[in-house]
Amino acid sequence: MPDEKDPPPVYGYVFGRLTQRERTELMRRALDDQEIFNALWDACDDHELLQDPEVRKELLASLAAEAVSKPSPWTAARQALIGPFGRFALAGAAAACLAIFILHGLKKPIEQQILTLVTNPSSNMADYFKLPKHNPAGLNLDLHRTPAVFHPGDIVRATVQLKSSAAVFALRRGPAGEVRLVFPPDPATLADRNPGEIAISFDPVPPTEDVTATRHYILRMIALRPGIDLRSQSVDWAKLAPDSYSVVEVSYDVVP
Repeated sequence: MPDEKDPPPVYGYVFGRLTQRERTELMRRALDDQEIFNALWDACDDHELLQDPEVRKELLASLAAEAVSKPSPWTAARQALIGPFGRFALAGAAAACLAIFILHGLKKPIEQQILTLVTNPSSNMADYFKLPKHNPAGLNLDLHRTPAVFHPGDIVRATVQLKSSAAVFALRRGPAGEVRLVFPPDPATLADRNPGEIAISFDPVPPTEDVTATRHYILRMIALRPGIDLRSQSVDWAKLAPDSYSVVEVSYDVVP
């Protein structure tokens, strides 16, 4: 149990308020105390969430709308977080989270670990959304529309920049969890692509569906080394080198 008289300065670390000595002591305590480790790991999750540009955009909009004379402690914390110093601190927090991950071993529930996932051509495509977002290739997936809102009958024209050759797959997940492979567009189209800009076009919503209310969709891009085809091969994700695959996603809405 953490010492209630000397609570671990988890958020102090996340916001970059600790000295080098204090950070080292916090890391040592985390390795010795499961509850402190769990608190730091949860902070890592918060950091990952805040890397989403849409989340940051909504947070900035929320802050701009506040009209209070004296900010609450949480508001002050958010202001510190989105400022230049806060962004620098978050980068340091991410590095520390990675260090704890390596030193202490995998602590996430096993169903969230990529190392437990094996897929094959008959796998439910929703399984691919169990892969954590991971982008060593520096993929930039762009829908070229702000806000990302479409109507039935529109065409989503997305692009992704490849720095090196890769096998590229794009999957769309609907509000009910239904998943469809939208790229490659047909079984005869190869997934392997050369470096450069890759164009992907697809219907924002199945054309047979009647849209009467706003629907939220997620477009997930998976890039693997050339020669790996999710449509025809089994993949043991534990055997892939960490830098040999990338998983990124963006979201969009469909309105009547």
